[in-house]
Amino acid sequence: MKLFEMSELPRTAGKAILKFGTEKRVHLERDGKEIILPGDPEMDFFPLMGGQQFLVRIMNSIIDHYSRTAVWFGGTDEEPFLVQLQPQVFEAFSKSASKQRGKQEEVFKESLKPTTIKALETAFGVRALRQGDIFACPLPFKIDALQGAALALQMGDITINHDAEKASLFGTRHSITGTLGTFGTHRGNRDSSTVVGVGILRAPDHQPLELKTPHILAQAEYLYEPTKAD
Repeated sequence: MKLFEMSELPRTAGKAILKFGTEKRVHLERDGKEIILPGDPEMDFFPLMGGQQFLVRIMNSIIDHYSRTAVWFGGTDEEPFLVQLQPQVFEAFSKSASKQRGKQEEVFKESLKPTTIKALETAFGVRALRQGDIFACPLPFKIDALQGAALALQMGDITINHDAEKASLFGTRHSITGTLGTFGTHRGNRDSSTVVGVGILRAPDHQPLELKTPHILAQAEYLYEPTKAD
């Protein structure tokens, strides 16, 4: 729904306080619990989770003589949050709205889950945990067994740190204390690495998440700036 079609602008999204400015811009801001949105009447605003969260699309905004489309996801998870997503994610949301009426929110949330995590959930019949944009899928074996399998399958360089102390995950503010394993490729391509963790995950605005057994860790899909996501 576009802003001009709304009889009244939303003022909250869970714990988050929404404020609408007067400028037409693609960049949204969060200052503590306040989320500042542009007052563009053509902006698409879709409430999620009964108004606890929202999805925003700003189309054809002219910035420095370039046309841009920006998509933002925000509201309240455990605490207020705001993250920019790649515009492609909105296509999946729009298609599901027409083909699976009433299920577009479920389809949107599922699209953010990494392909690897979904495959492991199906293969092992488990359900991944989540801390913000980090997913953790339990594995039915120990890290040592995984290390042996990685060697047998020639997955490349293997690094296991049993004494990780608040080690950053994927360059974000999420960290793990415990055991952190990274299984890379022969060429050392970080984008192709698999990360496994056992221990405590911590991040601002989130409760600690304890992983008592090995979990594959992966970051959400469609993040516009992954290292800035929480």
